Amino acid sequence: MTEITKSYNEQAQDYDNFIRKLVPDYEVFHDVLVSFLNKPSTVLDIGCGTGNSSACLKNNNPNVKLTCLDTSPQMLNIAMSKLGSQHIFYESSIENFEIDQQFDAVVSIMVMHNIQKISERLKSYQKIANALRSGGSYLSVDIFLGENDKLQSVYMIQWRDFMLKNISKNEVDGKWLKLHKEKDKPIKLSEHMRLLGKAGFTTIDVLHKRFQFAMTIAQL
Repeated sequence: MTEITKSYNEQAQDYDNFIRKLVPDYEVFHDVLVSFLNKPSTVLDIGCGTGNSSACLKNNNPNVKLTCLDTSPQMLNIAMSKLGSQHIFYESSIENFEIDQQFDAVVSIMVMHNIQKISERLKSYQKIANALRSGGSYLSVDIFLGENDKLQSVYMIQWRDFMLKNISKNEVDGKWLKLHKEKDKPIKLSEHMRLLGKAGFTTIDVLHKRFQFAMTIAQL
């Protein structure tokens, strides 16, 4: 078990309580997700966590067939209780998962920053591109580095101020920012989009952004 998986296992029961306190516009990202994907028939949810993104898609289209990946068995158990056992659940990372079908859409919400190497991120994007049907979309939300040091500094201040509205200073600085520095491997948004292009996507755009958190869409 990796340290990242261990951390998510420990956070699983409280995840839905704190994620909105950590990620600015968490609900907005999900509104945009549903709006842009409309009613896909099949969706691969990478790093599904407790199933919030898939639940939004299911609420919009009860007939959607969901395939959910996560490295945390505790997260998957919660997702299964929300979504129902008629959907498919795999305990796996995208790096280790062999995709043997194609989907109308692929989503990843606050996942890709966990991939530690750029080469592995590119391979994951290529795997996602190969998993999409013609006309399909990959929607991703993640945390990114600022395009320069000044922007990065401003973004970190804004993010910390956002969290302080919901969480104590001791927890923000002593837990969440500490975990971010130790475990997360964000890249610049421009690098993310460059890698998507290298993976074969031809249409790439930013759908929503707040501070260093952004949602992108990529299509073949």
